[in-house]
Amino acid sequence: FTMPVEIEVHYQDGTRDSITGWMKGDVDTFFIKSQNPMDISFVLVDGRNQILKRVQFDRSMTSLKNQAISSPYFISRFEAIYAMRDSSIESKKDALLKAFDREEFLYSKLNIINQLAKDSTDPEIEKFMLKAIKDKHHQVRREVLQNYGVKRASFKSSLIEVLKDTSYFNIKTALEILCKTDSNSFKTYTD
Repeated sequence: FTMPVEIEVHYQDGTRDSITGWMKGDVDTFFIKSQNPMDISFVLVDGRNQILKRVQFDRSMTSLKNQAISSPYFISRFEAIYAMRDSSIESKKDALLKAFDREEFLYSKLNIINQLAKDSTDPEIEKFMLKAIKDKHHQVRREVLQNYGVKRASFKSSLIEVLKDTSYFNIKTALEILCKTDSNSFKTYTD
């Protein structure tokens, strides 16, 4: 079989080169002659994810971070964010914080929160979580509650605000967390 596949090389200055290569078998190799002497930021193979495939190529942490922040395709940003899931918080924190600010795709946002919530001691992550718990999407707020809300005593005022949430599940979760941290205050929050 033969099948067209779009391959893009994105550079540090924001420009890109792309080719449409033709896959001629199970495994194929493509070469792109760079028109740009700038450093490569990241490479996308079928960046729009139009082909059912398994692509295997090693990407550096720098490439993954650049792709998570700068890819024009939501699915490629998600793949980069997901690929960083087992990396240390310190190696990916700045990129994930930047990616969250520009991201519209819900599952990328949830993945970022899930990864950053593993560090409950970083003040920058706490500041981020305090912002994320006010996100317009109820599932983003829920992800913060379920993965981070129970870890910080300073989160109490945000949890009290969630008691006015549009999602009953979020209200229930916030109330459970508040009652776990201060079991004598159930009546205070339910009146």
